[in-house]
This record gives sequence, structure tokens and C-alpha cells, in this order.
Amino acid sequence: MHGTTTGKDIFMEVQKTLQDYNLQWNHVRSVTVDGGKNMAGGRKGLVGQIRTQLEDLQIPGALFIYCIIHQQALCGKDLDISCVLKPVVSAVNFIWGNALNHRQFQAFLEEIDSDFCDLPYYTAIIRDLKTHFLERFSDLDRTESDILLFQNPFDCNLDDVPVELQLELIDLQANDLLKEKHREGKLVEFYRCLPDPEFPKLKKFAAGMASLFGTTYVCEQTFSKMKYVKSTHRTRLTDDQLKAILLIGCSNSKPNIDDILKAKRQFHKSH
Repeated sequence: MHGTTTGKDIFMEVQKTLQDYNLQWNHVRSVTVDGGKNMAGGRKGLVGQIRTQLEDLQIPGALFIYCIIHQQALCGKDLDISCVLKPVVSAVNFIWGNALNHRQFQAFLEEIDSDFCDLPYYTAIIRDLKTHFLERFSDLDRTESDILLFQNPFDCNLDDVPVELQLELIDLQANDLLKEKHREGKLVEFYRCLPDPEFPKLKKFAAGMASLFGTTYVCEQTFSKMKYVKSTHRTRLTDDQLKAILLIGCSNSKPNIDDILKAKRQFHKSH
């Protein structure tokens, strides 16, 4: 992207990508974002823009997930524990600042019972953090039943699952071979082996759940490669050249150098 990267700018790029690949908004199952305002903003951010688009098209809302690897940043940003750390650091410095203080502190710890050492240090910032996390993970709470169903379709109450899946789940739970396959622990492989004619809706449901991304790691990895490729020494790379290099850098395919060299009739020679 060139220029600004507001939530509206990112949304327009997403919309353009969907059009380029002939994808429809009703196929969107989930959106994983980091904690940036341009991404996670409820109104002007990408999340807000997509929600508005889905509402205008009367499409059921997609699942919005906050990247797992950004949760520690969220905690550090919203939880100010300086009021806890400052007294602790001061006490530690006082104890280690003098040999006599250190010996007296060790003697004190030996005298008291360990059960009484865990003194709670309660502050209102803990409540604020809990409220913030509940807001962040509210979408996951709303889909808890779907997650549990995907995890173990053999251990669910049929009255609590969507009506369109009930008949297929009845047949599934009565199949001992498939139940044994599920016990192997590989969910994706289990759903892949389900016969298409017998479980089409259940397989579609499982495909949607398996497509959920809990992290933006793939995007972050691509950004890292892009910064490595387009460094200060290679600033003249065009967008097309950069795209081609990134495709090669992110691909799992390994080139067969021997066949490529054999196909060359003449090699360039230095003069």
C-alpha cells in the first residue's frame, strides 16, 4: 500500500482483492487483526468497516479474532502495574543494599509459615484489564458452542446444535469407525475422511471452523521478508519485482536447479 493506511484504506484494498479473485463477502468466515486502531477500531477501523459492509449486505456477522501474539502487548498497554512494581523494587533494593538487612530478611522468611507469605496486592487495574479482555474476546464467547462442536462432534447435545446439522450428527455419532478415527486426535484429517454424500453440511461447517486463524503470524512473516528484501540498498525495486520476490520467498516449493540449467542452451559469459 502507498500513502496512508487508515481503516478505510485497508478496507478498500481488501474489497479490491475480493473483486480481483471473484470472491464474495458471504464467504468471509473470520477476520484476524492486531490491536492497532486502524485494524481493530469498532467504527473507522477495518473491523468496523467490514461489519458495516456485512450489515448493508444483510450477511450474518463474521467472527473477529484478535491475534494471539499481540495479547501480551495488549496486556502491557492496558495494565499499568507501576504502583505494584515501585514498592517491590524499593523493598528489594533496601534488602540487597545492606548485608545485615539481607540476613534479617532471610531469618524472617524462615520464621514465618509459607502459607502466610502469599499476601494479595489488589488494585482496580485488574478489574479494568478483565473488562477489556472480555470485550476483546466477546466474539469467541458467542461462538463457544460451535468451537466445542467442531472439537468433538460425538460429545454434544443435538438439541443445542444448528437444525441443519442434526441429522448428519445423528448418523455420525452412530458410526463406530468414524468415532475411532476421531479418537486419533487429528481433527482436520478426521473431517477430511468423512464421505461427502453423507456429511456435506458437517464438512462445510468444519471447513469454516478449520479456516479460522488465531494469529496474524503469516502476515507478520511476510512483512519481515519484505523489509529484508526491500532494504535501503534495494530501494529501486518496483512493486511487481517485489511481489515476484516475495512469492518466491514465501513459497514452500524448491526449484530444481539441475533441470533449469539443463534447459539452458547457452549461458551468459563475462567479457
